[in-house]
Amino acid sequence: EYRIWTTISEGFEDTTSLKEKWHFVDFGSDNNTWQIANNAGSSGKNSIRMKGFQNTPLDMDALVTPFYNMYMLKDVTLSFKYTAGSRASSSSDMNDQLTVYYSVNCGSTWFAGLTLKGAELTASGGYQLNYYIPTLASQWQSKSIKIPIINPVNNKIVFKFEYKTGSKSNNVYIDDINLTGTVGIDENEISASTALIYPNPTSDLTKVNYHLSQPAVATLELTDILGKQLTRIDQGNQGEGDYSIELSKERLNLKNGIYFIKLTVGKAAFTYKLVISE
Repeated sequence: EYRIWTTISEGFEDTTSLKEKWHFVDFGSDNNTWQIANNAGSSGKNSIRMKGFQNTPLDMDALVTPFYNMYMLKDVTLSFKYTAGSRASSSSDMNDQLTVYYSVNCGSTWFAGLTLKGAELTASGGYQLNYYIPTLASQWQSKSIKIPIINPVNNKIVFKFEYKTGSKSNNVYIDDINLTGTVGIDENEISASTALIYPNPTSDLTKVNYHLSQPAVATLELTDILGKQLTRIDQGNQGEGDYSIELSKERLNLKNGIYFIKLTVGKAAFTYKLVISE
């Protein structure tokens, strides 16, 4: 059973829950890392602070969110507020960087959704020679990231805020993280996302079976592991019903290995792994 949500918010006021569900990764093991800040917040008392003040240059630290399920959602957006100061008086020393990543396969692969660096990152707080603590609402800025839907039925996503300390960094603060979406995945997209590929692995023939709940244009593409397209099959505008597309190792002159099948139904696309063996 899934719960369909349209808004998830984190203002870092519940510190007990935060410590249980979020992960603070101190790659340098120097204690200069992400931590709860109870003396600065955009809308409340708390926020998350990356202690960049007098930290070692090039030190890497990460803040990892819990997993969220984007079941039945589209138009998913991650938004947050941030502020950062800098001890640098010249642009050449403004070389710290904040990158926001997202993963839809439990952290096996990370995609960069947004990168803030140099003056773009630190303009919010400006030049701060001493330990930076924001005191004005105007010091907080907002950013948002559009998240592509990979599988509308069961798509768990996790985010990572990764910071690289610069030559003369100061503190960075994150607050008011919001994940929003709208319910709007149609039945065709759900059906296509659960296409059956059998047999898989295969030594020769395999079939891609899918169901359409309403008319739609369907297309299948087969690519190798490097992304080179090997064949494209345009099914045209198909009516409601069950369909099957046959792929042949012999006819396509395929070697043993891993391939990817991309099935596009309407505006939704889904990718599956196909293994060819002896």
